[in-house]
Amino acid sequence: MWHIGNLADVITRWRRLGQTVGGGGRCRAVFRAFWRSGIHRKIMMGRWRFVGVGVKRRNGHLYVLQIFESRRNPGNIYSYP
Repeated sequence: MWHIGNLADVITRWRRLGQTVGGGGRCRAVFRAFWRSGIHRKIMMGRWRFVGVGVKRRNGHLYVLQIFESRRNPGNIYSYP
């Protein structure tokens, strides 16, 4: 799991974009890690209109990707590879 380096090219008609990526054993642990990270907390508390969340559990490990977008119509549906 990784940050999407070309997110601005993948999402069209955007004004502001943000993303958080993380993993842990449980959802609560991942959220706490995001919240305790200054940059992740700042992204999560931004003035966003929409958020997309992807979650995958593999071998007892939870992976989470959040994408934040501020425009009403982002112009496409993002699909993670």
